[in-house]
Amino acid sequence: MPTTSSRPRIRRVIALLTAIGVMATVVAIVAPTEEPAEAASNTAGFDAGMIISDGVFFDSSTMSAKQIQSFLRAKDPKCDTHKTGGVTYTCLADYTQNTKKRAAKDGCTAFAAKSKETAANFIYRVARSCHINPQVLLVTLQKEQGFINGGARSSGIYRKAMGYGCPDTAACNSKYYGFDNQVYLAAKQFQVYKANPSRWNFQAGKTTKVRYSPTASCGTKSVYIRNQATAGLYNYTPYTPNSAALKAGFGRGDKCSAYGNRNFFNYFNAWFGGPANKLKNPSFEANPGKKYWASSSKSVSILTSVKKSGDSPHSGKKFLRVTAKKAGLNIKQTLSYRTQVNGVYTGGVWLRAPAGKTVTGSLDMWLTGGNGTEKVTVPYEVTDKWTYVSTSITVAHSGHTQVRFIVYIDSKNLGLRVDDAEFFFAGTGTPPQPALTKNGVVNPGFETRFAGSPWGKGDDGYVTYAVGTTKSKAHAGSRYLVASTSKENGRIKTTVVHTSKKGETYTGGVWVRSNTDGTPVTGAVRLYAAGVGDPVTVGKAFTTTDTWTYVSVNLPIAESGQPELRLIIELDTPATKVRIDDASVKLAG
Repeated sequence: MPTTSSRPRIRRVIALLTAIGVMATVVAIVAPTEEPAEAASNTAGFDAGMIISDGVFFDSSTMSAKQIQSFLRAKDPKCDTHKTGGVTYTCLADYTQNTKKRAAKDGCTAFAAKSKETAANFIYRVARSCHINPQVLLVTLQKEQGFINGGARSSGIYRKAMGYGCPDTAACNSKYYGFDNQVYLAAKQFQVYKANPSRWNFQAGKTTKVRYSPTASCGTKSVYIRNQATAGLYNYTPYTPNSAALKAGFGRGDKCSAYGNRNFFNYFNAWFGGPANKLKNPSFEANPGKKYWASSSKSVSILTSVKKSGDSPHSGKKFLRVTAKKAGLNIKQTLSYRTQVNGVYTGGVWLRAPAGKTVTGSLDMWLTGGNGTEKVTVPYEVTDKWTYVSTSITVAHSGHTQVRFIVYIDSKNLGLRVDDAEFFFAGTGTPPQPALTKNGVVNPGFETRFAGSPWGKGDDGYVTYAVGTTKSKAHAGSRYLVASTSKENGRIKTTVVHTSKKGETYTGGVWVRSNTDGTPVTGAVRLYAAGVGDPVTVGKAFTTTDTWTYVSVNLPIAESGQPELRLIIELDTPATKVRIDDASVKLAG
C-alpha cells in the first residue's frame, strides 16, 4: 500500500461563487497538513489581506522544467513508484501523460499536445502559457493532495490533483478529470478571476467578510483584500485561518479552523521564501498614512490623500501625494531584512501624475550591510494614469541586513501620486547562461539516438522518416535521416532549450540532398523562437540537388526571455525522399 501520514487531513469546501447570475465552478479541496521535514512552520508573517504579492504570483519565469523535476525529486527522495493489489501508485517525479492541445483562451496562450510528457515539463508549460508562477502550482498541488512530499499516488488521486470541479457535497465532475485538466484549468482559473474581478465574491481593493470555516456558526473575519493574487486565492479557497490554525503552524487548530490558505502560505514560505510583501504600510492606509515612510529633505511634502472626484487611489481608500521642491528628492522606506545570495528580490510601486501632467524620476532598491552595497535603479515617466513601475535585483554578496526602497522624483512641484508599493522575494536566480556559441542541437547527425528523440514530426503528421546507415551516403559520420511527406508543408523539427536575449541573432541550418534517385525536393528551413511573448520565425526555401547543400537562416531576437529555439525542416514535394544531416542552431557569428 502507498505510504500514508499519521497527521490528520482536513476537508475544506469552495463555496458556490455567483457570477452575475451564473453559478461558478465549485471546487472541493483536501488540505494536507504534513509539515515539510526541512522547515518549521512560520505563520508570523501571514497577512490575510495579502497572502502573496501579484509580482510573485504571476511571475511565470521562476523555474525551468529541469528545476521543477529536480525539486520534485528532492522533496520526496524516497518516493517509490509501485503496484499493490493491482493498483499502480506513481510518484509525481515519474508521472507521464499524453497532454492535450488547447487553443488560446481566457488569458492563456495556445498550448501544444505532447506524448508521454512528464509532470514537471507540463507544469512548466502551463505556467508559461497561463502566466502563473510554477511555484504557485507546486504549492497548490501540495496543499490539495499532498503531491510534493506525500509519496506515490493512485490514478484516482491524479485525476483530481488540484481539486478542480470537486464540490464537497457531491462527487467530482468527471468532465474535469485528469492531471493535465486539473493543472491547466486551475491555472487558467486564476486568470479568469483576474480578467473578470467583478464577477467573483472576493475582489482586490475591497473589504469582504471571509468565513473561518465551512461552518457558518464559526463566524467571519472582515478582510481588506489588497491585491488580485490574494483575491484569487480566496475565490479558489474561500476561508481564512483563525487564530488556532495560525498558532498550530502546519498542525491542526480547532473545530472552526480551515487550513488551505494558511498551508499555501506556509509551504510557499518554507520552500521558496516569503511570498508576501515585506514593506510596511505599503498602501498608506494606516493612520497617519505616511507611517513607516520618510522623505529625504524638508523640501519634500508628503500628504495622505483620500478618494475624491478626479483624484482616486489605485486601490483602497488612501494614497500619498508627494511634492518635491527640487529635482532628485525622494521618499523611502528602510527595512531590516536579511537577503540571501543568489536570491531574486523585486520591488514595485504604482505611480500617477496630476491630471494633464507628466512626472519623471526613478525607483531604486539598495541592499546594505555585510559585504558592501548592491543597488538597482529603473527610471520612470508617468502620466495621469496609474502606472506600475518595478525592478529586480539578484543578490551577489552575503550579509545584507537592510533594504532601502526609494522613489526618486525629478519633476518639481507637481504632486506625484504614490500607492500600493511592494518588495518581495521572487525566487532563486539561475547561474549566468553561457552563450550558445556551439551547436545546441542534440543528435544533430542522427549518430547516437533514435531519430524521433529529440527529433520529431510536426503536429500535422504528414512526414515519415528513418535513419539511414550507409556511411557513404552520409554528409558526415555514418548516419543520416531519410524523410518524405505525404502532403505539402510536412515538417520535421527539433527544439534547443536555450533562453535567448534581445539583440542576439541565431543561425539555424541543415545539410540536405536528394535521395538515391536524384529527384529534387522543395522545402524550407525555418528557425523559430517561442515560449514568452510573441513567437518570431524566419525561413529560407530550398530545392535539393544530388549533392549535399547547406541551407541556413538567421533569426534576430527582438524580445528577451524566449526559452526555446526550434529548427524546422519543411518538405513540400510529396512522396519524394530527401536526405538530412548535420543540423545546427547556435549564436550567429
